[in-house]
Amino acid sequence: MATLHCTRYPQLRVVTPTGAVQFRDGLAHATSEQAESILGLSAKHGITVSTEQEPGAYALQRPSPQAPKAEWLAYADHQDPADHSAMTKAELIDQYGG
Repeated sequence: MATLHCTRYPQLRVVTPTGAVQFRDGLAHATSEQAESILGLSAKHGITVSTEQEPGAYALQRPSPQAPKAEWLAYADHQDPADHSAMTKAELIDQYGG
C-alpha cells in the first residue's frame, strides 16, 4: 500500500491500468502497481508517493473517530467502490465505523 499526496490538484482522479485512484483533500491510497503508474505524473501534478506507513494512516484498519474526513473517505472507498464524497464524516463513521 502506498500513500500519495497531491498538492496541486487535491481532488485529482487518476486512472491507471490497475484501477482508478481518487485523491480526497490531497490524499489517496493506492497499490504499489498504481503508485508506479502515477510516478510519471508526479512532477506535472505535484504528486509525492510514500510507500512507508505514515502516522495516522488507516492501513486497512478502521480510522479512529478523531481521524480526518479524508481518511474516512479513503477507508470507505477501500471497503466499497461507490462514490462517498457527498457523505459527511458522521455518515461515514455510522456506515463504516462499526
